[in-house]
Amino acid sequence: MRNPAGAVVVLCALVLSGCQEDLYTNLAEREANSMVATLQRSGIPASRLLQQDGRMKVVVDHDRFAEAVTVLDDAGLPNQAFASIGEVFKREGLVASPTQDRAGMLYALSEELSRTISEIDGVLSARIHIVLPDNDHL
Repeated sequence: MRNPAGAVVVLCALVLSGCQEDLYTNLAEREANSMVATLQRSGIPASRLLQQDGRMKVVVDHDRFAEAVTVLDDAGLPNQAFASIGEVFKREGLVASPTQDRAGMLYALSEELSRTISEIDGVLSARIHIVLPDNDHL
């Protein structure tokens, strides 16, 4: 063996990587950064890794997994995902019925309002339900 010290370093890296567990995957970089910072402020070693698809994942030591989940839950992380108007109105057929258009618009509006309220400091989770009167009889 040419470089026994290098082999030891590689072996140690493999052993240590086996102690890490994925906490959350498929995250945006900003959200992963926020989660890692929150965990590190609480004394939990965490890191973010780039996935093959360009998204991020947060990993923690296997022994601190449950504690990490609790810390992130208390901090309201990960953030709740909301559908955008563009995602709601993505057409899959040629023509949508008026009922589909109305349902899609109400859903998109409630998602946008939920996202806006969730961004207010101190709000951990928000869900909005919109009910509009049916004006078809006019």
